[in-house]
Amino acid sequence: MIEVAMLNPELSELPSLFSGIETACKAISNMVKRSQLTGLTGYAEGGGSINVQGEEQKTLDIMTNDVLKRALRFTGKLGVLASEEEVSILETLLKSIPVPSL
Repeated sequence: MIEVAMLNPELSELPSLFSGIETACKAISNMVKRSQLTGLTGYAEGGGSINVQGEEQKTLDIMTNDVLKRALRFTGKLGVLASEEEVSILETLLKSIPVPSL
């Protein structure tokens, strides 16, 4: 990926984003492996928590969404972020880009 980004300056920010996603995936993998032992299975808030698509959210859904958001925010390369676990577009991560109103 780094070689591709070096040859294509317009892709120079991709390695940082991929690195953030890789870090999040490793953390999520560890969470899932330990979920039975740590009690992270089952529905969030004892049930009744619904995502944008009308699906009942599970504890791991919410936690993995948070891990990915934090990892992407840490890269400093994202303007806005949307997720099926969130009702609206999330905050502007780059301060120079305004969040569009819907």
